[in-house]
Amino acid sequence: LTLSNSGDVAATSLAGAGLAALLTFKGGSYPGTGGAGSASLAASDSCTLNLTFSPTSVAVSTDTLDINYFDGAGSQTAQRALAGTGVAPANLSISDGPSYSFGTVAVGGTADKTFTISNTGDLLASALSGSGLVAPFTFKGGSYPGVGGSCGSNLASGSTCLIVVNYSPTAAGVHGDTISISYNNAITTVTSTRAVDGIANTPANLT
Repeated sequence: LTLSNSGDVAATSLAGAGLAALLTFKGGSYPGTGGAGSASLAASDSCTLNLTFSPTSVAVSTDTLDINYFDGAGSQTAQRALAGTGVAPANLSISDGPSYSFGTVAVGGTADKTFTISNTGDLLASALSGSGLVAPFTFKGGSYPGVGGSCGSNLASGSTCLIVVNYSPTAAGVHGDTISISYNNAITTVTSTRAVDGIANTPANLT
């Protein structure tokens, strides 16, 4: 915020007050980290105040910033009403949980599965990327989101997209792996996962 002195004498004894908990001066004290305010402000001069909103729940928060000062004749207070809305971060889920089985597939055969990724949060999920799969499991075609998939790098709140995973065993046995979708949820980088498994048997062989 910009704090301006429109009077003809300096304002002195400046101090910030009134803020608590969710709405605060950045760093905890006036004028806020990065702010240029001090204990006085010359006539016709201005300075900056840095505030932080750190919601802890999905709710609307309000507060009032008080700047107490001496105007040359007496104590005064300048005020600014503040408000902010806390919303849920982006949250991606992968369908077919808690684990998806490709079932039994012949060695040398192949099976595909299309998974749906849903963003149930209130904000955009960004920087999506797929990882975690190694042979015999891969994103179809070799890379995220898999051939036929529709997921990109972003997924809007309330939206869905598709990834396609392929199981192509080359040896008999039980196989397992985990699909990992990493993304930025508007706060930090997080990961959603889905376990997958499959059984590979030797093909039919008539003699």
